[in-house]
Amino acid sequence: MVEFEFPSNLDIVIAFASLIHVKKPELQDILDKIYTVLNENGLTYLSLKYSSSYKKITKEDDLGERTYYLYSKEDIYKLKRNFKILEYNIHKVRDQEWLDVILQKITTSDKF
Repeated sequence: MVEFEFPSNLDIVIAFASLIHVKKPELQDILDKIYTVLNENGLTYLSLKYSSSYKKITKEDDLGERTYYLYSKEDIYKLKRNFKILEYNIHKVRDQEWLDVILQKITTSDKF
């Protein structure tokens, strides 16, 4: 996602657990890129691993070593810039809490 070139004129971008290995500065860059390709009032759906505060966790198992970044609602609020949060939901799957967020692109006229 960091290097992906998004097509233009999109109505929605869905990132379902695809950004769980992305640290905060990279997530900010990705959200900025998504904003530029979304149509007016376009939506972004994010599903991220949740923690009450930003956290980096590295796990090693049979699949090897993997690093995850966990986000809070406050982290997303700070990263959202030109998006408004339409909805957020925290839910548990197995032993992991997840943060699902729907962001809507704010147009220039919406800001005033």
